Amino acid sequence: MTYGAPNNLDLSACTISADGGKTSQTLAGLSQSVASNASGVASAQTDAAVAKTLATTANTNVASAQSDASSALTTAAAAQNAVGTPVQANTASKAGGYVAFDANGYALIPTLVAKTAWAPASAQINFNAGATGAIACYAGLSVNVSDGSGTVLSGVTRYAPKNGKLACYFNNTFTLIGPDTDGGMDLGASNMAFNNCYLKTAPTVTSDTNQKTIIGSLADASYVNGQKLLKAADVVEAKVYQLNAAIAEKGADTARLHIGYIAQEWEAALISVGLDAEKMGLLISYPLRALL
Repeated sequence: MTYGAPNNLDLSACTISADGGKTSQTLAGLSQSVASNASGVASAQTDAAVAKTLATTANTNVASAQSDASSALTTAAAAQNAVGTPVQANTASKAGGYVAFDANGYALIPTLVAKTAWAPASAQINFNAGATGAIACYAGLSVNVSDGSGTVLSGVTRYAPKNGKLACYFNNTFTLIGPDTDGGMDLGASNMAFNNCYLKTAPTVTSDTNQKTIIGSLADASYVNGQKLLKAADVVEAKVYQLNAAIAEKGADTARLHIGYIAQEWEAALISVGLDAEKMGLLISYPLRALL
């Protein structure tokens, strides 16, 4: 013993109280509690370190996912830019594409060929392009209209073969085929005349006094131009003739004979008496021209 102090004393059985003796525990128990607490703190610190590692890994994964998403968006944007206009819009009114419609809902059928006159066509609708010579078929154009009275009228323009050529038929719902203004259209032309004309009734020509201004009478001796017209008529003779087209088609022995006047002869006669032939509406000569 140094300075009277004991050495190597066993105090484990001694008690200690933190609340004035109300509760107490031995020093040995306190030592075990401290050791247990220290172990718990160490375990908690280890768990915290593990959690921190997991959190760091999670943050890294999130950052990687964000990077991947950003890359995907960039790739998608690049792909969209590469594609440009969608395929459907890009093939509208183009060869192999489809018919486009304008803002009013009207179908647009533009020419798809170079802007060279008549080569091969400015704009063309090809009906029944898959027709085959082995199967009888026709093509048709159907329309539906209404005047708002509750009835819908359907019309069909049908194209079919006839005598080795193409014939165009209108079904019986059509009641008028003509210009939308009075006198606004010709039927044929001098170099593109119709051949035969079949009518159920005689042609109707307007001859209404309300639409005419009378300027003289051929029976009136004081009407000078009338007397000139009678003089011209005296020198024009009626002719018996055949149409050249009929001769070429049927032969001179078979072509029909016609009786009438020759326009050029009337023109010469009118000019000879001092009249303007072009003012004589029905007597004007429109020479036929051959297509070259």
